[in-house]
Order: sequence, then structure tokens, then C-alpha cells
Amino acid sequence: MIPDSPSIKLACCFENFPQKLTVFVKNEQVEKILENKISEFATKQNVEERAIKNYIKRKRYPISLLKHFPTNILKEIWNREPVLFSKWKKVKVPTKLTPKLAYFVGYLQGDGSIESNKKRIDFSDEYKSQIERMNELSKELFLIGGKICEKRSALSKKPCYRLDIGSKVLNAYLHIVFSINRGVKKDLQIPPVMKRNKVILKWYLAGLYDADGTLPKNPKTCKQAFVDITMKDRAFIEDINKQLARFHIKTLPIYCRKAKYPGSDKISTTWEIRIRRREMIQKFLRRVGFAHPNKRVRMQALLDP
Repeated sequence: MIPDSPSIKLACCFENFPQKLTVFVKNEQVEKILENKISEFATKQNVEERAIKNYIKRKRYPISLLKHFPTNILKEIWNREPVLFSKWKKVKVPTKLTPKLAYFVGYLQGDGSIESNKKRIDFSDEYKSQIERMNELSKELFLIGGKICEKRSALSKKPCYRLDIGSKVLNAYLHIVFSINRGVKKDLQIPPVMKRNKVILKWYLAGLYDADGTLPKNPKTCKQAFVDITMKDRAFIEDINKQLARFHIKTLPIYCRKAKYPGSDKISTTWEIRIRRREMIQKFLRRVGFAHPNKRVRMQALLDP
């Protein structure tokens, strides 16, 4: 359902990845440079010469070694969508931003997180079908999936499903390439590259709305149709609202919602974008819309006369 094109080339950023990660490189130029300067590179890496020979034989090179190569060679390796390893785990690193990757990042900024331990990322959703979709999308984009488990909260009657993807490479990639904070989600921002193409932006916004957007549970019987999204960061909400305007979607003024935490006197403050006019709801659903299995069914009910 999510298209593979268009695509935007992502800037090469090998030098920012953890230096111990290794990269599979099938490149004669790299091999020749190393073979001609084995002693020099062994000194730079503080390893024995046989270690450099082993890198050449296996065609797997530490990023700490590759950073000594000319920029043009690094860009060539990057543009071929390299496979990176953390020990035995391999992850394909997308070097082009596609609608599928944009959707993945948008959903991650909503119902996912990049763990502060630098070892994994995770997602959560009340619908197992959506979590399974995200797992399959991760496999398609990065060649790695995760474990799905059911979680139950004392405050909720329904179970929640969690997807844990253990990968130092994927954790680093999403943090470095898209500047998404690790740990507690704060100071969120739309990655600037998302704004360079409206198709890319549409799927990024669809990911956000699939995570944190809401629409009526029963569209046929509700008194007031709506499409809303709520976030803790006002600046993030204001930017989302600004991007919706690029699709000629007009919203109500940003709404500040205050509520008590369950079992506590602490007040939480969130910010909400509300779409209420039927014309604008129709525009949103047709120009951005939902891809989430459950929300898509409700979206179709709102679209049908």
C-alpha cells in the first residue's frame, strides 16, 4: 500500500556511527588501498597486520578503519545501501528516503522510541495487526525484525502489543540520520529532509497520525466527525500544523489540553490539532489519510456518503 517512490538521497554519515560496527564492502579499490598499505593501516588501527588481511578476506571492515578512506570512496559505499554488522546481526542501511521509510520514522516518533541503552528500538499499539505490519516493514527496510509481546496494564482493560527490535545499528541509524532523541521523547521535530517532497511528507504525516492521531470509533453514528492529533511538544505540533497547510488542510486553533495523571495530582499538558469542518476532514483523509488497519476502516466509513 505504501509506495517505493519517490526517493531522496540521504547524506553520507559513516563517521558518526559507532566505530566498532563493521561494514560489508565488496570494492576492489578498498582492497587495493589496504593491500598496498597494510602496515600503515595496522598502525592506525592499533592491530596486527593479519587483522587487516582478515578484514580484506571477509570483506567486513570496522567503521573506525573506513573513516581513513577518501570521501569519494565512502560516498560510493554509502550509495550502495551497505550492510552493517554488530557482532553477528546484520542490518541494511537505507541511503535513500522513500515513502516507506518516511512512514516508519513518523510512526516511530509517535508510538515508538529509540532506547537510551543504544541497543534497540521499540513500538507499541493496541492492535496486534499494526505491530505485525511494522515488524514486516522493518524486515523489508532493514533486513531485521523483532519480538512481539502482549502487555497488560492495570489501568486498561485491553492488552497492548509491543515490538522490540534489538539492534545497535538500527538504533544508531535512526538517531544519527534523522536526529531523533534517544530515551525520553522531548524536543521532537520533523526531520528537515521530510519536507523536501510532498509525497514523502504525506507518508511521514500518515505515520504520525497512525500513531497518535484519532478519529471516531463509530463514524456512522458519531454526532461530530473529527480528526485530531495530540503531542506533548508544542513546537512539534505547530510544525505539523504548518505542514498540513501545504496540503491546504485548515485546522482549528491549536488546543491546550490539561489533565491529571491517574492516581496523582500531577498535571500533564498536551497540545492538540483539531480538524472539524467536514470539507477539511475529507481533504485530510484523501491527501494524507491513515494506513493503520483499524483506523483505515474507520477512515473509509468517514469517506463513504
